[in-house]
Amino acid sequence: MYSDGTSEEIVGRALADYARRHEIVLDAGSDRQKTDAVGQTLYQEGDREIVEAVAKVADARGVSRAQVALAWVARNPVVTAPIIGATKPHHLTDALAGIELQLTDDEVSQLEAPYTAHAVAGHS
Repeated sequence: MYSDGTSEEIVGRALADYARRHEIVLDAGSDRQKTDAVGQTLYQEGDREIVEAVAKVADARGVSRAQVALAWVARNPVVTAPIIGATKPHHLTDALAGIELQLTDDEVSQLEAPYTAHAVAGHS
């Protein structure tokens, strides 16, 4: 629990979502995990299943993974201002489309089912 009352689970979900929105850390078996000390702290057991759930919903909807991830964040009442960190024009397009995308309760359940709370990656 953080000093403001925010739980590690909420922060972990937000950080994982941020990574998904930017298509960062989508491959739990990437070279960075194998070759980089920081990369070794970024991936935790179960992350692959979350990425696969996001991909499944995105493919079924015909939208990007980033749009699905941002739609999930936008419906979360504890997130008041998602930070998208756009560095390319298509990131803005995805962000705007993600805000407009309305996930069904079933889709949200699919996205959240594989999640297990764990410490924020990269921090002790």
